[in-house]
Amino acid sequence: MTLQSISMAALISLASLQVFAQAPPAFEVASVKPSNPEGHSSSFSFNGGAGLTIEGGTLRRILETAYDVRTFQIQGGPGWVDSDRYDISAKNAADDPVMKIADVPERIQAARLKLQTLLAERFQLRFIGKRRNSRSMRWWWPKADRR
Repeated sequence: MTLQSISMAALISLASLQVFAQAPPAFEVASVKPSNPEGHSSSFSFNGGAGLTIEGGTLRRILETAYDVRTFQIQGGPGWVDSDRYDISAKNAADDPVMKIADVPERIQAARLKLQTLLAERFQLRFIGKRRNSRSMRWWWPKADRR
């Protein structure tokens, strides 16, 4: 093996470690399913450090939970964002450091970050940012006319 090939192998290894280290926080297992269309109630539960459960949540309410914002702060989105309901069950790995966090607000914040990742993966939803001089927040809604 030449010095150049060893250097290239080391560079590739470092690059892959850096990508791995920057992976967004995520639940070990998550299920996202449409809710019963007849249901009109919802419940949101942070299950200690174990994960979270959402039953009958609209995407707008799930966004509110994930980003800790209020309805008036979320701009745009297709009509189904307020009508279609979802059930989400997400669990952390048994050895996830979040399981050891004693501070409840800190555990909830960790779950919110993982929920943001889940929304990005399952709904291809991306946070764009806040408007200047405003409390409103904007997201990119892919295929807004499709569910």
